[in-house]
Order: sequence, then C-alpha cells, then structure tokens
Amino acid sequence: MRPHLAVVTGIDPKVTEQFLLSQPSVVNASVWYHRGKLHAKVAIVEDGQTTPERLMTQCTSALGPYHAPKDITLVALRPRAA
Repeated sequence: MRPHLAVVTGIDPKVTEQFLLSQPSVVNASVWYHRGKLHAKVAIVEDGQTTPERLMTQCTSALGPYHAPKDITLVALRPRAA
C-alpha cells in the first residue's frame, strides 16, 4: 500500500515544527501531513504543564488554524540512570 501524500499550497509543516521547537519544554518535534491533516510528534521534558491541547492552542494562537496540528502525540523524556 502506498502512503497518502498531500501537498497543501501555502502551508509549510516546517513553520509549525520551528514554533513547537521554540517552546520551553519541547526537545524535538516532527510535523507532517497525512490524509489532509497536519500531525505532530513532540518529545518533551516532563514539566506537568505541557499537554497536546495546550500545544495545539498555542500553535493556533501564534500561527493560525491552518498551521496548527490536528493531532499531537507527546513523548516524555526521562533522565537516564547513571
């Protein structure tokens, strides 16, 4: 099965990715289109305040609704034991 790829004029996932990376608790972010929707996977340092909903709201406020992911998956990074 071939992956579904979409090209949306005027919307660059890199803009959303750079915004997410600018957030204090975000360590890494990946943003892509799948089936016409913008999705993100975000690695964070656990701070107890960062939620997918909060990140989506911040993206919508700062970048507008078209650059805000419809789905954000958080991956919490924990310190390794020595």
